Amino acid sequence: MANIIIPKVLRFGGKVVQVEGALERVVNVASKNPEEPKNANPFAPLKQGMVYVPSLCLYVSENRILQKNDWDKQTEALHSQNRRMSTIPEFINFVNYLRSPEGQKAVPNYQAILDEIYKLEGKWRSENLDAFFIKKEDGMYVAYHKFDNKNKIVRTEEKLESYLLENKTPGISLDEWLLNHTKQGLPKPDISQGALYSWAPVDESVARFGADSGRAYLYCSRDSTDACSSLGVRFVEPRSLKNFASLDNINNSSGSEIFCEEHAQNGGKI
Repeated sequence: MANIIIPKVLRFGGKVVQVEGALERVVNVASKNPEEPKNANPFAPLKQGMVYVPSLCLYVSENRILQKNDWDKQTEALHSQNRRMSTIPEFINFVNYLRSPEGQKAVPNYQAILDEIYKLEGKWRSENLDAFFIKKEDGMYVAYHKFDNKNKIVRTEEKLESYLLENKTPGISLDEWLLNHTKQGLPKPDISQGALYSWAPVDESVARFGADSGRAYLYCSRDSTDACSSLGVRFVEPRSLKNFASLDNINNSSGSEIFCEEHAQNGGKI
């Protein structure tokens, strides 16, 4: 079989094209101009530093902010920008989305976000959650904020469903808590044992999630006046109601978009 000789140069229309090294030049150009990430959800435009979670119809910040501020100051600062803390169920939905194939496809840095939330490494880091517990005569309640059907922030209260009453140090199953929790996002009474440290709600306390090199924590018994450089907050923003799909589009879209419309009509209730 005859050897094929590839010329070093080609001539086209009087121009000389260098063949040698052409492949390397193409690879170099591609590496310097990577393809822009595609929007995995056409119903919600991409936002820098935010993750759109279809099941919530909300954007959630990738990073924690407002460190060195207590729960009340964080709440006030966010509300002034029409943002708010994530509730416990919203935090769970956010984590579950990043753990799902859909979320991993849509969020290139999903693993870095998850590691920052609960990986057992490094220094202590934590985030406040929008849950203020109140003990009443008929049981324990949780107060939290939501967006109404006009994207205005409103406060509401709910009586807690049956939940794990005792502290587990250690621990409860992180995976089971994420997949099988109460309506308000608390561990169920019969949850399996595991490595996640868990503290039950206490009157006039707030919720918080944190981790360090030794363990991960779900606190529902923290003082709202706590503040330090390691304690931040992850915020949520609404998707504009003007962007809701038409009925024709909804019929051809995912179930999460149908849920999204119902969620908005229900005032964003958890």
